[in-house]
Amino acid sequence: MPWKPEKEEDRWGHKKSSFLLTENLREVIHDLRNPISCIIGYGQLLAARAVDPETKEDLEKILRQAERASEMVKGLAVFAHRSEEKKENRRQDGMEAMEETHTEGSLNWGKLKEMKDNEAEFSSADGLSTLRIVEMDEKQKRIYLINQTGRITWPLKYQKLEEVHKKVRTGKVALAPHEIDKLVPTWGSIITGLLKYLGCEDGCR
Repeated sequence: MPWKPEKEEDRWGHKKSSFLLTENLREVIHDLRNPISCIIGYGQLLAARAVDPETKEDLEKILRQAERASEMVKGLAVFAHRSEEKKENRRQDGMEAMEETHTEGSLNWGKLKEMKDNEAEFSSADGLSTLRIVEMDEKQKRIYLINQTGRITWPLKYQKLEEVHKKVRTGKVALAPHEIDKLVPTWGSIITGLLKYLGCEDGCR
């Protein structure tokens, strides 16, 4: 498989963490809201029933902290909403930029860099992964991709990508995962999805 082992992904930690944060934050917020609301509700009920001043004071301390936690969750919800808006805006900007400069089936380093800058996402041919370019090595001409779970691939050589594109463009190879796997083992589904995203089909120009 083209995925790097977890221990090899350490240097990508900040990118992976950022990616996972925006992907999973909404679910975390949902999971936190219910128990916090429950604590506040029962805390208010117990505080109203409490007769002992010391017990009532302790309950009020718990309520203050629970309400503080509730405000923090509300702040996270705002952050998540803004992050989603920014991500959607980048996606739309990326699509518009691709449409403006798009030549059917074209592939070049600049277009891949544009995809990275705009955080443009594409699907693997098997539909199991949503990916984007997370890093580009200008000197070695290699790209790294990250999927929806934060897994990062081994580097993909741009030269290999060009070779595959040329064979597909000239009709020597079909744009299908099992065919691409013969040229670049284990990369068939990802490369097929990437080239299709760029507008390339069998015999593309």
